[in-house]
Amino acid sequence: HARVRDAFDLALSATWQARHPEVGPVTAVAADTAVEAVTVRCLEALVTRWPQQFAAAASAALQRL
Repeated sequence: HARVRDAFDLALSATWQARHPEVGPVTAVAADTAVEAVTVRCLEALVTRWPQQFAAAASAALQRL
């Protein structure tokens, strides 16, 4: 898993992201814990980047966890 992650990180930062600036910054989310914790991290990243679009949906999703 570490080799895949390292290769993905290297490829993402060096090539893909540079070729697709329209996507904006990519946020890495640690997925080394329980599914619920990873879900919370993903929701936090979405709300941080796009608060108006994701705040309500994230709040509702967190209440269901």
